[in-house]
Amino acid sequence: MSGLRPRVEAVRTAVRHLVGRGDCLGCRLAEATGGRSRRRRGDDLGHRLAQVVEGRRRTRVAVLARDSRVERALADAAPSIDVTTFDPGTEDWHDRLAVHGAIEVVLETGAHDGQPVEALGASLFALGLQGLYLVSPEAADRPGPRRGRTLRQTVARLLEIQQQDEVGELSHPHRGTSRSDRTHLADSIASVEDRPGYLAVRKRRRSLAKLDEARADAWLDAGEGRRGRVLLREDAAPVPRLARILENESHRSDRFEPNPEAPAPTLREYDGPFCAPGQVVGARGVLLPDTYRHLTRQRLINRYVVDLAPDWGRPATPVKDPERLPGTYYYLDSEFRGHFGHAMTEQVSRFWGWEEAQRRDPDVKALVGVNAGRTSLAAFELELFAAAGIPADRIELIDSPVRPERLIGATPLFDNPRYVHPRIVGEWAGLSERLAAKAPDGDRPRRLFCSRRTVHTSPGAFKGQRRVCHNGAEVEAWFRERGFTVVFTEDYTMAEQAALFRGAEIVAGYAGSALFNLIFTTQPIRVVLISSESYTAQNEFLISSALGHEVHTVYCPADIPRRPREWSSAAFNSAFTVDLDRDRDFLERAVS
Repeated sequence: MSGLRPRVEAVRTAVRHLVGRGDCLGCRLAEATGGRSRRRRGDDLGHRLAQVVEGRRRTRVAVLARDSRVERALADAAPSIDVTTFDPGTEDWHDRLAVHGAIEVVLETGAHDGQPVEALGASLFALGLQGLYLVSPEAADRPGPRRGRTLRQTVARLLEIQQQDEVGELSHPHRGTSRSDRTHLADSIASVEDRPGYLAVRKRRRSLAKLDEARADAWLDAGEGRRGRVLLREDAAPVPRLARILENESHRSDRFEPNPEAPAPTLREYDGPFCAPGQVVGARGVLLPDTYRHLTRQRLINRYVVDLAPDWGRPATPVKDPERLPGTYYYLDSEFRGHFGHAMTEQVSRFWGWEEAQRRDPDVKALVGVNAGRTSLAAFELELFAAAGIPADRIELIDSPVRPERLIGATPLFDNPRYVHPRIVGEWAGLSERLAAKAPDGDRPRRLFCSRRTVHTSPGAFKGQRRVCHNGAEVEAWFRERGFTVVFTEDYTMAEQAALFRGAEIVAGYAGSALFNLIFTTQPIRVVLISSESYTAQNEFLISSALGHEVHTVYCPADIPRRPREWSSAAFNSAFTVDLDRDRDFLERAVS
């Protein structure tokens, strides 16, 4: 009898397992997820989840549900599961999911007010490499809001996109269409198990959550000091509207509409992030806000980041084994490092935190990257950095990914075309004074016309023809007749450019980088801006709004018109012609 009892108990255990009443992990998880065990095969959500969990010390699971009942049941059934609930029926659920950290399983039970079809596109990217998206039959077969397609049918369609080779080369950075999002989603699927009791999608390829200012703070808070910290935060402020703007008759008139408020300038310190040339900064699972020069846009993009989805991306060049840099670094890299206009607006707008960074660590260095073949810093960059208190020997120029021990990043005070923070006026004034102090003595013209060469050849400039004025010689002659001195600002040192603009009473010229020197002016002046109707940048308007300039704008027909609500590089850089007959009276009033 003693030998028979263990055999009987073994048979009873087997029977309990087959009927779904035993103590096996799969049965417990099946009960926890609200499903019924398939008695012969265990072919259900719970048993598939058990295959992932068994043998692991810890498994991070995200449950998409209205409340935490499933979360509590899973935690009771398997203490090794680290589970958190995210409700797709709430507005901020995806923000929370994005900053949560690496997730190994997303569990979609359909027990929420959101749509499983939409939840797939919003949360598959939250999975780590080879992560599993597990879907209950109820959620897999619920019709979606568009075309009535179910999640099961949607996944099948994504597989068709893969098989039809529609994905192709996916590293192009500026594909922001919905079709591109679908192809990236399709490309992220490694395999699919379509069973009666569950749908399982295996994730491939890495994806990182894009963090804006708010998400960055939430991400730091979630790390409880292990990821970094906020060093300093100032107040958000209304965008100043001190400029008086007058425009010729054009369909482009009345276009200056910045955000009502500039974000709070924040200085953050990150522990051990990676940095890659092209203004790419990230940490485990995230791309930090310092990656993006337009932080208030609905969709963050960077030409060196593959844009996978509205909230997800990955470095276009994989970051592998970044070199470790001991010490503290202040982040000043640019997506267009070495370009004068981007330096004057985007990099200068982050100088404001350098003094505080230096106070915290006297040995701090600035970090920038090689960009577009520019393997050294241009003379104008060195002058600008020095005027900000950053000498050449305190600048680290990288040509491959690195991992600084500590990285300090500053919120930009200027973001074309969205905002300018009034705090930047003091930064501009300090730069202007320190630069001009190094300029040679001499008389400066009171009336400047900033011209543009047909082909850009100066260091750090884009090459080729950009926004060429067809009748430029005629335009310049017209301004010379009215007492203007025609200058090409790239022929001057930064110190001389600062001195020129500090001494000017009226500045005219073609919209673009040369006129960004307006940041060096010391009092409100008159500005005459000549622009293509297809040129949409608003740098001069933002600068003038902060400094109180009076701006007279002449919009000119472009060779390539800009289509409404569509950005085109060809239109943006299109050549144009100034109609002096049409706009003569407007110009006469502007320069009188």
